[in-house]
Amino acid sequence: KYFDDSQYMYEAFWTNPLDYFKMLFGVDCHSEHFNSHYFNNMSNWVRSYDNGLFNDNRLVIRVNAFLRLFSFGNYHVHSIILSYLAFMGSFALAKVFFEVSKSKFLSYIAVFLVPSVVFWSSGILKEAILLSAMGSRNKKVIVILNNPTSDAVK
Repeated sequence: KYFDDSQYMYEAFWTNPLDYFKMLFGVDCHSEHFNSHYFNNMSNWVRSYDNGLFNDNRLVIRVNAFLRLFSFGNYHVHSIILSYLAFMGSFALAKVFFEVSKSKFLSYIAVFLVPSVVFWSSGILKEAILLSAMGSRNKKVIVILNNPTSDAVK
């Protein structure tokens, strides 16, 4: 789904690098040129319905297009990288829960043994990115709250 759509952006890196970076960063890529050459070929860039919320499909397609520079289109490399990011986010969340509950056992159960979290964060999906960002942000907030004069605030 997202991995397949990222192929169109990745191909632009070799044929027209300026287009690739415009699409990657979302800058000045709303013209008919981009629609006809790239976006119309993608299955998930534009939703078939609009519920008024942010279209997060584009973020995952962009992340996969960036990762293709290092993975050379290997699906398993993407899966490992995103699973690693999800694990690091989960581990950071476990540390946050430990700071709050003071129970390492309950913290690890709450984070690592919830079946839906394990399932949804284990693939090339937006939840892996979300879990990574949420864990690192919450860990940073706990560090700031525990020590407001630390270097984390600066």
